[in-house]
Amino acid sequence: MDLSFEVEQKPIAELSESNSLLQSSFWGMFKSRFGWTAYALHIEHQDPKCNVDVLVLVRVLPGKFVFAYIPHGPTVVPDDN
Repeated sequence: MDLSFEVEQKPIAELSESNSLLQSSFWGMFKSRFGWTAYALHIEHQDPKCNVDVLVLVRVLPGKFVFAYIPHGPTVVPDDN
């Protein structure tokens, strides 16, 4: 199984539609008002069904810690070849 992929940042407004509100451009812009930095990323894999956009939320915490997460991120599984 090939686990290599490419990640490319894209404008938050161009985040593709999702079944989850928490993976929408609206949610990224909403969370930005409360101290989070929102990133829209396009992840591309050799297997086309694994190509996906994700919203990543990042926040700097006291002590120079950084917390990042993908709320309700997609689940994709490449073919076992």
